[in-house]
Amino acid sequence: MEETTQTKKLKTKTEKKEEPVVKEEKKTEAKVEKKVEKTQPKKQPAKDEKPKREVLLERIYTINLSKALAKPVSSRFNSAVRIIREYLKKHMKSADVKIELGVVKQLKKSKKIVRKISLKVTKDKQGIVLAELKK
Repeated sequence: MEETTQTKKLKTKTEKKEEPVVKEEKKTEAKVEKKVEKTQPKKQPAKDEKPKREVLLERIYTINLSKALAKPVSSRFNSAVRIIREYLKKHMKSADVKIELGVVKQLKKSKKIVRKISLKVTKDKQGIVLAELKK
């Protein structure tokens, strides 16, 4: 009887060892299929393509920021941006004003902001006003 139990144990051990091998084969097949799927080119619209803005109005403004210089150093930048937005809302007759990153960098260069800034301002069909640095 002892021999039979030992042989049964050996058989069960060998059977258990064989099962993971089969599982590994299945896993590798699945991995191969996934790799094949990844290599196939997928047609997706390019994210860089943006619809072109139809510019209705383009003007160049020189905005005086001396009122922002009268503020404390910590609030000069915010005050300057507010002055630019209000000026463009008034003169371009639009509530939606966007300021380009180059303008922000110009204002934020140092604690002492510039006294005057020249901007190229465009307005499109949707009424969006975009302010860029004058080149």
